[in-house]
Amino acid sequence: TCALPICAFISMGPIFTNLLAMLLMIIVLYAQIGTHLFGGLINSNTPNDYAKVGAGAFGTNFERSNFNDFPNSMMMMWNMVINNCWPNLMNQVDIYMKEEWMSMIVVLFYYSFVFFTCYIVMNILTGFIIDLILGFLATAKDTKAKEEAFEAELNGGGKTADDDIDEKLSREAHLGLKD
Repeated sequence: TCALPICAFISMGPIFTNLLAMLLMIIVLYAQIGTHLFGGLINSNTPNDYAKVGAGAFGTNFERSNFNDFPNSMMMMWNMVINNCWPNLMNQVDIYMKEEWMSMIVVLFYYSFVFFTCYIVMNILTGFIIDLILGFLATAKDTKAKEEAFEAELNGGGKTADDDIDEKLSREAHLGLKD
């Protein structure tokens, strides 16, 4: 038998594989859409343009995350999954949008991606982990109850080994007091 967390993660292999495949599918889909919608907007001038519109300090090397080609788009989407500063990544595209409806497309694109990846996929993963651990705890509890029932049956009349020891000790103590 293995430890509870190890068994839980080993048995979670198929679930984790499917969730990883779903995450990859979402990243590929959004990377392709981002390449077509925002390709060529982010370049070496982006930090200067970002500062001109008064958006604040631009992070180091954020312009390397762009939608100029598909591999960079994949990296941009992965950065959004693991990066806490995804609004900065969104703003570097949004500063080039000339009309309000174009900015709404940028916001919809980024917020929907964060919603699907961070909230949906990660919550499903967390739910499976919790369900798996609770299942293992219930199995361990059932196994212990069965072992105690089996031990009681072996000792006859529902007595456990601890009960036998207690009975012998009390008998010896009682006999020792009479002497």
